Amino acid sequence: MGGPVTPRTWGIFGTMLAGAVLVDSCARPPRRPVFPQPPSSPDQVLEVWLAKNCKVGEENDLERSMRRFGPQLTPKLIQAFEKGPPETQTQAIASHAAAELAELQQRVASLRLRPEDARSIMAMPYTAYSGKAVAEFTQAYKSSALAGLGATRTQDAIAYLRAETLKPGSDFQGLTGAILARIGKSPRR
Repeated sequence: MGGPVTPRTWGIFGTMLAGAVLVDSCARPPRRPVFPQPPSSPDQVLEVWLAKNCKVGEENDLERSMRRFGPQLTPKLIQAFEKGPPETQTQAIASHAAAELAELQQRVASLRLRPEDARSIMAMPYTAYSGKAVAEFTQAYKSSALAGLGATRTQDAIAYLRAETLKPGSDFQGLTGAILARIGKSPRR
């Protein structure tokens, strides 16, 4: 299989893949708690936070737990941001994306696409498609870790967010600035 993954071809099917991969989001009724009982460990809170696709402020009980375990969670969130998702998760994303593309390529004739879009899909390499899915998942995972730092509101978390906001060339400057603004902190001391 040859051919590039273009923004157009990725855009057509990226939404479908993202919906299949990100199964847990903030689509619960507003008053339903994330935890049936208060969490007993910071690791439990961290696991739920990184698996969710929520903005700061959308899950009040989860944020309360993040603040409660903030001092223990801050170094773990920094590590999650710096290292990215575990390899087992990225491998699962890549495998899922390759399977989705294979299924899509089998059904391309029945989708009634423009001929150039159909050819582009058929020429799309599995590695490029999977790589794009892993890159987007990694970006989301790291963004969740940064949002988690904002939710903990510890001094170390705020200092880390400020440093990332001011880091030249960081892809996360805008996000960290928005997180700081949301919690009422300035990017500078």
